Amino acid sequence: MLPTIAVDLPFLAREVNDAHAQTQYHAKGMLLEAKRAGEALVKAKGLCPHGTFKDWVQAHCRLSYRQATAYMRVAKLSKDADLRTFDGGIDAFLQTFATKRIKDPAPEFTHRDADYVLRIHVLAERGAEHERDVAADKLTQTAERFGMTAEAMVKQAHKLRPNNDLTDAEKEARTFEECLKAQASAFQEREAIFRELEEQFSNTPKEDLLRILTDLRIKGVW
Repeated sequence: MLPTIAVDLPFLAREVNDAHAQTQYHAKGMLLEAKRAGEALVKAKGLCPHGTFKDWVQAHCRLSYRQATAYMRVAKLSKDADLRTFDGGIDAFLQTFATKRIKDPAPEFTHRDADYVLRIHVLAERGAEHERDVAADKLTQTAERFGMTAEAMVKQAHKLRPNNDLTDAEKEARTFEECLKAQASAFQEREAIFRELEEQFSNTPKEDLLRILTDLRIKGVW
């Protein structure tokens, strides 16, 4: 009778670390090892209490959370692909097969989508520990739906909704700063016009200037 192997978090951490080492030293089997790491990570995520998976990866795995996410995507996409026949690295595989799975054109990224993405992005950057983990996953899933990376999607959202991820205090400070810039610009324009008129009429007699102003008043310009 074969011994039973306990599939627990320490075992899965060893699986992830061993597979990650294989991807670094054996390029030929890189995708297969990435798939193995991804499958272990998916199982570990299911065993971790809600919102603690990212912390578990950082504490027990010798790789970044971003790399862990890539391995899980390889495991997910490999269900529709033969890894042994693909001649390329992990990034090339993800780019190729993530694109193939999008059968229909990516939906239009609207202002409403931008608002949603920026709200999630705020949680991913500034939320509590459990909120950051959940928000990061939502960003990745939403980006895949639009055929973009999370970074590109957030950048697109900023273009559609500039300043929409700022806090109320940051928005007030930004508005005040823009107001000061507008006032400074108006003052500079006024000074430039004044200097131009001063140069143009510096030798003009006072009576002639009054006649010019009178004509402007009659025409309704001044």
